[in-house]
Amino acid sequence: MEISKFDINSYIATQYEKISRSDKIAFLFSIFIGLCAHGAALLGFFINEDDNLGQFVGYFTSGRFFSDIVYGSIECQPFQFFQTFIFILLVAASGVLVAKLLSAKSTTTKSVIAGLIISYPAFSVGMTYTMVTLVYAVAIYFSILSVYFVNKDGWGNFFIGSVFLTLSLGTYQAYLSVTATLCTSVLLLFVLEHDMAQKNNLLLLLKKTGLFFLYAVVSGVFYIGAVKLSTLYHHAELGKNQGADRIGSIDVSFSALQKIYTAYTSFLNNHFFNMPSFFYTLLSILSILTIIVILCRSISQKSLQTKIVNIALSGFILFIILIMGFAVTFVAPFAEINILQTYGIMIIIALSVSIVAEFSNWTKNVVFVLALLMIMMFSNRNNAQYYKASLITRATLLTVNRIFSRVEEMKGFSADSKIAIVGNLPNDILKSEQSQPYNEISSGYSGNFVGLSRPNQSHKFSTIMSFLGYDVKHIEDDKDFLRACKMALHMPIYPQKGAIAIDGDLVVIKLNEPHLTIKPTLVGDRKYHFEYTPFSESKNLDYFWTVVDVTAQKGKNLSTSNPKLDIQFDTAGNTCYVIGVYVEKGTNEVIESTPYWFIVN
Repeated sequence: MEISKFDINSYIATQYEKISRSDKIAFLFSIFIGLCAHGAALLGFFINEDDNLGQFVGYFTSGRFFSDIVYGSIECQPFQFFQTFIFILLVAASGVLVAKLLSAKSTTTKSVIAGLIISYPAFSVGMTYTMVTLVYAVAIYFSILSVYFVNKDGWGNFFIGSVFLTLSLGTYQAYLSVTATLCTSVLLLFVLEHDMAQKNNLLLLLKKTGLFFLYAVVSGVFYIGAVKLSTLYHHAELGKNQGADRIGSIDVSFSALQKIYTAYTSFLNNHFFNMPSFFYTLLSILSILTIIVILCRSISQKSLQTKIVNIALSGFILFIILIMGFAVTFVAPFAEINILQTYGIMIIIALSVSIVAEFSNWTKNVVFVLALLMIMMFSNRNNAQYYKASLITRATLLTVNRIFSRVEEMKGFSADSKIAIVGNLPNDILKSEQSQPYNEISSGYSGNFVGLSRPNQSHKFSTIMSFLGYDVKHIEDDKDFLRACKMALHMPIYPQKGAIAIDGDLVVIKLNEPHLTIKPTLVGDRKYHFEYTPFSESKNLDYFWTVVDVTAQKGKNLSTSNPKLDIQFDTAGNTCYVIGVYVEKGTNEVIESTPYWFIVN
């Protein structure tokens, strides 16, 4: 086609006509569910630990080179309405593509699959990181679009799909599990629809498997190359957070499978989402129906050999699908598995819905009801998450305003004063509310007061003040922090009188007893290095450590000659915590850290 003759209006009209009526209905239904699930984020204002208060320096240091481009498109601002609106459109389109890839045929099946995708609760957890809402939308859309192209015939489509996966990984890597789960789901559906005892069908399956494997390799090479180029362009190195500096490492060991097993256990034990118990009843029914339908479809084959081959292949691929639900574990072995790494599970749920719904009319009716109930529960969790974010944002602004009103009254306070926050909230006087929605499991909120729930976050206090329109300075070096902590040891906690003190240009606000901050480093496979800086200048100190493996239900106490600990844990994937303590010899004054929680990598 000549460029001079290209008509954008005709092109759009032609492409629109190619979209089936059922796909259009599923897309509109998904938008409706998206508004029900995420409408609160359209007009809300949320502040969050890692984005609004986290001193953003660039996503490329985490291997997310394309995130900076997406983020820059909104002028690096948390424009919630615009981002959420585009998010709903892109994820609604993604849901329809998932339904097509999973061979959903009826309008109702396509609609509920798209509705399940857009209402999955991990999205709202991610969207409270308001500056990256659009990042998540682009990442999942490109992830699913890449599989859509690769699953079509032709090397041109293969190349386009590989580029889209590269861009998806360069936007947010967690959606790799979505890609991997979709690819293996396509293989399972192929097995269910064919007589696998026939050599031609088996060769086609192997060809498609090989194509997907090549797609993973090519996209991986593209991605690593793009990451290297982005770091060279910015004259910077990848950061150590979540093992970003080890991009390209692959772990196919037994410990990786243990981490995946732990992740599924956490999901089923409600450690990722605060779902009602009835949800797991519905999930169990859907799982049982899926297995029954797979067996029925395999047994319905004509010959005994075909029955055996189809059952064996279906069982094997189903096992691989479950592993691919957390595929990111293999290519990011040093990254923690949390709520935002569970997106592969939503594809598995969608696959089950498609398999069961397309078996017969009665299974379609049953799964339609099951899916609608799940969508309602997912939507409730999303709304609870946004409700929590809204309340915490208000509580934070009001609390910081109250604290600063006392600072203003202090003699010696001036424009040159630097704020030093010691400790965190809640404390022994000001308790935290634990009822709904504050008990919702989230990622960007470590407590009920953003910037105040984590200890010693002076820079976040200043950032919150900037939201109120004031430019307030804060301490920026360790010397000032140690000086503030020494003062705080002899001060009462907030809101008591004397909880705020001034020494020269230093304004110390003691929210709680000063706790040490442990700085961990992942050295290698299950090996960690922990250290902290004591508040004392005395060299006459004893150092102790408490190391607890929560998963294995065991712990131990250790002592070291300095505030440093090197340790190797027994099992990857286990949830653990470490506490550091020092005691000045000859005294009973014990200074300890807050527990540092993590999943062993």
